[in-house]
Amino acid sequence: MKKLLSFCFLSAILAFGLAGFAEKANAQTTPTLIHYWNFNNLAGPYTHPNIPPIVADYTILTPADSAYLEYYLLPGTSASWAITGVDANNASGAQIDNVASTDTTNLRQGAISGLALRARNPTDSSELHWHIPSTGFTNLVVTFATESSSLASGDSAQVYSYSVDGGKTWDSTGMTVNGAPGHILDLTQGESASSVYLGFGPVVITFGSDLTVNNNPNLIFRIVFNGHTHPNTPVSGNNRFDDFTLDGVGNAGPAPASISMIAPAPGSIFVPGQKAAVAFKTFSTVGQVRTIQFSPDSGKTWVPAGSITGDTSTTLTVPNVATTKGLVRVTDSAGVTASIGPFIIYQVPANNLIVDYWAFNTFSGAYYTPNVPNLTADFTAPGTPQGYIQYVNSAKTPKWSYIDNVAGDTVDAHCGAWPGNGLRVRNPTDSMELHFVIPTTGFKGITLSYALQASSTTGPQVEHFSYSTNAGSPLWIAKGLTVNGSKQDSLDVTDTIYQQSGAPGAPYGHVTIGFDTVTSMDNNPNFIFRIVFGDTATGGTSGNNRFDNLTVTATGAVAGVTEPVQAEQQLDLSPNPAMDYVSFENPFSSPTNVSVLDIEGREVQHSTAAAASNVEISTSDLPAGSYYLRIQDKASGAEQQGKFVKQ
Repeated sequence: MKKLLSFCFLSAILAFGLAGFAEKANAQTTPTLIHYWNFNNLAGPYTHPNIPPIVADYTILTPADSAYLEYYLLPGTSASWAITGVDANNASGAQIDNVASTDTTNLRQGAISGLALRARNPTDSSELHWHIPSTGFTNLVVTFATESSSLASGDSAQVYSYSVDGGKTWDSTGMTVNGAPGHILDLTQGESASSVYLGFGPVVITFGSDLTVNNNPNLIFRIVFNGHTHPNTPVSGNNRFDDFTLDGVGNAGPAPASISMIAPAPGSIFVPGQKAAVAFKTFSTVGQVRTIQFSPDSGKTWVPAGSITGDTSTTLTVPNVATTKGLVRVTDSAGVTASIGPFIIYQVPANNLIVDYWAFNTFSGAYYTPNVPNLTADFTAPGTPQGYIQYVNSAKTPKWSYIDNVAGDTVDAHCGAWPGNGLRVRNPTDSMELHFVIPTTGFKGITLSYALQASSTTGPQVEHFSYSTNAGSPLWIAKGLTVNGSKQDSLDVTDTIYQQSGAPGAPYGHVTIGFDTVTSMDNNPNFIFRIVFGDTATGGTSGNNRFDNLTVTATGAVAGVTEPVQAEQQLDLSPNPAMDYVSFENPFSSPTNVSVLDIEGREVQHSTAAAASNVEISTSDLPAGSYYLRIQDKASGAEQQGKFVKQ
């Protein structure tokens, strides 16, 4: 409902801001999109003095980089404050970076919600200058979505002004914000008096009766941050921006030719010789012949990589050049160009022991049940089937649990990956599980490791681990596991090493899962590892666990592929063969689900059993034949199984 109200509010304000265009414009009265930043390709993090201009994702004007966002450090601010002031609470020291956004309020040109711009504190040492030339246009309207990370830290107000002379002088006279006279946005109020900008909300700004902003190649829109909610923590908290646009009325002629890159995704990990997709969109009269080029050094040098005629996609054979700064660009015959990256080219060593690796840096957006995709590994050992993470909704009734991305870390990073993004598993986690489908073909001595951070103790407090060696009909086994060197099958995420998320950029803790003397997952195409979340303090409605740099490693390589491993007999069932009943001792310390499966794995009977008791299951109604009896611990999700014959 809030999104609908926000959209209606935005429409109303736009109508207000654009009112009178029919009276004032003779040649054209329909508003035109002049500049647009959607930030979906925004890299980072960036620290001063290495913060580049952020060029608009789309502009109707030429040249293509005429509209850009400038991070402006205020004169007199020491470099040590600009960086170390952030480092006190942010290990990356970033002044700006990207953050996940699901907002759709001001999406344009078919863009999807993905990333947003995050302006880190100390923002009282900096300003955001949006260079928005308005050549050929009048009746200008600035629109964007914004949110605050917190009302307990950071800045609670955005102060707006503009310059018509390239930044020499600034003015705010006559401006309106969301339809009301003024030039300040109070983030504690939001789009109505009863709401706040703790979720993305719309902002619509006009310039009043000042005609000097029209048809102006030197127009700059400025945002200054003010009003620390908590004056003792000026180095924490942040403001976020998405889908920034400038609209106007004019007769600027046909839109200039432009190219918008789609793939390869920034953060991708490639290996030499791999085929990588290159895809892009064209706008207006882009030339039919498009040249593809590759740069191993962030655009300092470029080498030819082929050309296409008319198409907007092709494949690139990844060159044998190790780099973490790879770029691809497309250029037409008239010099219209666009680039995308950075990405990594990882030269796999001859003795490679990394089976699968997820850096999560290409993962963005939010995905809800039941539309959560499988997350394929960013790197898989050549010759081994690619692993993937499967989000499994385990609830009997649908719930709203979901996953999205969050700022990552370098703990356990491989292949040259940077901090980038991590995977955030949202509550209610009692309605879902994570299955790591990990074919280990060609490898032995398997270990899993990952970086972990908990949002707080209000989320899932325990991660329960188990595994299966038969993907077709998984039997979950918890015995033989080690966690951080200790023989156990669960992890207490309330440990202080994982509870470090109070400040942006706080480090993750390290988790290592071993299998002791178990070897059934070696050289196994059907291996699955599982995490079940438990002990949620808030009833499964808040808090989250965050993952980064999930790595599957081996101690050595083997030849050949094993046959699918059969589920081992773990339960001692008697009598066997059975007539009217079969019994067993429940080994778990909590109640269990009990299932009887036919020989094809279909459940034919279901019941429950009390903790650590002798259990007797009636078999009198079962036809003669072979059956499996499977029990599942309700607390941890661990399973055991046995086979019996009904006479």
